[in-house]
Amino acid sequence: MKENAIKKKVKEWCENNGYKVWFPIKSKWGKEKDIFGIFDGIAWRCSDMMFIQLTSMQNRCARVEKIANYMKKNRVSCNPPYTSAIVICWDDKKKCLRFFEVE
Repeated sequence: MKENAIKKKVKEWCENNGYKVWFPIKSKWGKEKDIFGIFDGIAWRCSDMMFIQLTSMQNRCARVEKIANYMKKNRVSCNPPYTSAIVICWDDKKKCLRFFEVE
Protein backbone atom coordinates (compact mmCIF):
# COMPACT_ATOMS: atom_id res chain seq x y z
CA MET A 1 0.00 0.00 0.00
CA LYS A 2 1.28 3.47 -0.87
CA GLU A 3 2.19 5.96 1.85
CA ASN A 4 -0.72 8.28 0.99
CA ALA A 5 -3.21 5.44 1.47
CA ILE A 6 -1.57 4.51 4.79
CA LYS A 7 -1.68 8.18 5.83
CA LYS A 8 -5.40 8.33 5.12
CA LYS A 9 -6.05 5.24 7.27
CA VAL A 10 -3.86 6.62 10.09
CA LYS A 11 -5.72 9.96 10.03
CA GLU A 12 -9.02 8.09 10.28
CA TRP A 13 -7.73 5.94 13.18
CA CYS A 14 -6.39 9.00 15.03
CA GLU A 15 -9.62 10.97 14.65
CA ASN A 16 -11.70 7.95 15.78
CA ASN A 17 -9.51 7.70 18.91
CA GLY A 18 -9.68 11.39 19.85
CA TYR A 19 -6.34 12.52 18.42
CA LYS A 20 -5.69 15.62 16.38
CA VAL A 21 -3.24 14.66 13.65
CA TRP A 22 -0.94 16.73 11.45
CA PHE A 23 1.25 15.77 8.53
CA PRO A 24 3.50 18.38 6.89
CA ILE A 25 2.36 19.39 3.43
CA LYS A 26 4.35 18.88 0.27
CA SER A 27 6.23 21.85 -1.13
CA LYS A 28 5.61 23.06 -4.65
CA TRP A 29 8.65 21.03 -5.74
CA GLY A 30 6.93 17.83 -4.65
CA LYS A 31 9.16 17.03 -1.70
CA GLU A 32 7.50 16.23 1.58
CA LYS A 33 9.01 17.67 4.71
CA ASP A 34 9.71 15.31 7.59
CA ILE A 35 9.65 16.37 11.22
CA PHE A 36 13.26 16.31 12.52
CA GLY A 37 14.09 14.59 9.21
CA ILE A 38 12.57 11.38 10.62
CA PHE A 39 8.85 11.52 11.38
CA ASP A 40 5.96 11.83 8.94
CA GLY A 41 3.46 13.36 11.36
CA ILE A 42 2.29 14.14 14.87
CA ALA A 43 -0.85 13.02 16.69
CA TRP A 44 -1.94 14.83 19.87
CA ARG A 45 -4.63 14.10 22.48
CA CYS A 46 -4.67 15.98 25.81
CA SER A 47 -1.19 15.32 27.27
CA ASP A 48 -0.48 12.37 24.95
CA MET A 49 1.66 13.03 21.87
CA MET A 50 2.81 10.54 19.23
CA PHE A 51 5.51 11.17 16.67
CA ILE A 52 4.49 9.02 13.70
CA GLN A 53 6.56 7.26 11.05
CA LEU A 54 4.58 5.55 8.28
CA THR A 55 5.98 2.57 6.41
CA SER A 56 5.27 -0.89 5.06
CA MET A 57 5.80 -4.05 7.09
CA GLN A 58 8.84 -4.84 4.92
CA ASN A 59 10.56 -1.57 5.92
CA ARG A 60 9.52 -1.60 9.58
CA CYS A 61 12.84 -2.77 11.04
CA ALA A 62 14.83 -0.18 9.09
CA ARG A 63 12.53 2.64 10.25
CA VAL A 64 12.63 1.53 13.90
CA GLU A 65 16.44 1.37 13.74
CA LYS A 66 16.65 4.81 12.08
CA ILE A 67 14.51 6.40 14.81
CA ALA A 68 16.36 4.61 17.62
CA ASN A 69 19.73 5.74 16.21
CA TYR A 70 18.47 9.33 15.86
CA MET A 71 17.24 9.36 19.45
CA LYS A 72 20.49 7.89 20.76
CA LYS A 73 22.70 10.22 18.70
CA ASN A 74 20.76 13.32 19.80
CA ARG A 75 20.30 12.14 23.39
CA VAL A 76 16.54 12.40 23.31
CA SER A 77 14.00 9.95 24.61
CA CYS A 78 10.27 9.58 24.84
CA ASN A 79 8.38 9.79 28.09
CA PRO A 80 5.59 7.19 27.87
CA PRO A 81 2.68 7.50 28.26
CA TYR A 82 2.95 11.23 27.44
CA THR A 83 5.25 11.13 24.42
CA SER A 84 5.99 8.24 22.12
CA ALA A 85 7.67 7.48 18.81
CA ILE A 86 5.45 5.12 16.82
CA VAL A 87 6.11 3.30 13.56
CA ILE A 88 2.77 2.55 11.91
CA CYS A 89 2.68 -0.07 9.18
CA TRP A 90 0.02 -1.46 6.92
CA ASP A 91 -0.15 -5.26 7.17
CA ASP A 92 -1.25 -6.54 3.75
CA LYS A 93 -1.90 -10.05 5.06
CA LYS A 94 -4.19 -8.99 7.93
CA LYS A 95 -5.49 -5.86 6.16
CA CYS A 96 -4.96 -3.65 9.20
CA LEU A 97 -2.65 -1.05 10.73
CA ARG A 98 0.13 -2.31 13.01
CA PHE A 99 1.71 -0.07 15.67
CA PHE A 100 5.30 -0.44 16.92
CA GLU A 101 6.65 1.79 19.68
CA VAL A 102 10.31 2.79 19.47
CA GLU A 103 12.12 2.78 22.81
